[in-house]
Amino acid sequence: MTDDEKRRQKADMLLEYEDATNNLAAIRAKINTTALCLQSIAEWLQGLLDAKHSAELIRADFYSAAHAARINVLGDMRFREAMDYQQLVTIHAELANSSRRVEQISRIKGELGLR
Repeated sequence: MTDDEKRRQKADMLLEYEDATNNLAAIRAKINTTALCLQSIAEWLQGLLDAKHSAELIRADFYSAAHAARINVLGDMRFREAMDYQQLVTIHAELANSSRRVEQISRIKGELGLR
């Protein structure tokens, strides 16, 4: 392999690593958003259990500590999407695959003498 080919291989590996880490960061952000929504749903449900009057049971909006804002669990699609079990299974697989890919690329980078 010529020096130019080696440089190109290293440059390609760095680009691939950047892409893989960006993808992993995006998946982690998606998981964080989903987790916040599920925490808010749990808060809302607990509030229903703690309600002392029927008027409190009618309300779908409440102040969510997880979101640090007033939200409407029943009216916001983010919360419906967060409760999609198949989406949770899919995002778990995406996280596992993406993490493995970053680890593989990191190993190859090390073999090429890259940080």
